[in-house]
Amino acid sequence: MTCAINYASLLINAGESVKAVQNRLGHASAVETLDCYEHLWPDSEDRTRKAVEKAFATGSLAPIEDDLRTGFTA
Repeated sequence: MTCAINYASLLINAGESVKAVQNRLGHASAVETLDCYEHLWPDSEDRTRKAVEKAFATGSLAPIEDDLRTGFTA
């Protein structure tokens, strides 16, 4: 793995935008960045799966589950 790939991977894993990564790597366009590193960005399936896992892990679904159980609607 080259330094550029490592650097791009670190930025992407930190949640940086395509434009931020483009600027940091000195690419002429976001298309150039995406052509090289698109596979490193999480897709919507990854993001939604992580959001649900986080909600279950933190217990933030408890109020929703309780509302469903009691039939309460806000």
